[in-house]
Amino acid sequence: MQNNRYWIGVASRDHVISAVQGGFAQLCHDKQAPLKKMSTGDWIIYYFPKIKFTESTPHQKFTAIG
Repeated sequence: MQNNRYWIGVASRDHVISAVQGGFAQLCHDKQAPLKKMSTGDWIIYYFPKIKFTESTPHQKFTAIG
C-alpha cells in the first residue's frame, strides 16, 4: 500500500492557472527539487498570495487541487 502525501504549493494565480491548463505542476520559479520529492498518487493544493507574479496586490486564496 502506497502512502500518499499532500503538498501545499505557493504561487501566483497566473502561474497556477498556466500549470493547470498545461497539465503540469510548478513551484519555486521552475526549481525541480521540490517536485522531485513528489510521487504518483500525491496531492497538491495551490495557495496564491497574489493574482499576478509581477503585482504586489494581495489576494490570499486557495486556487487549485490535484
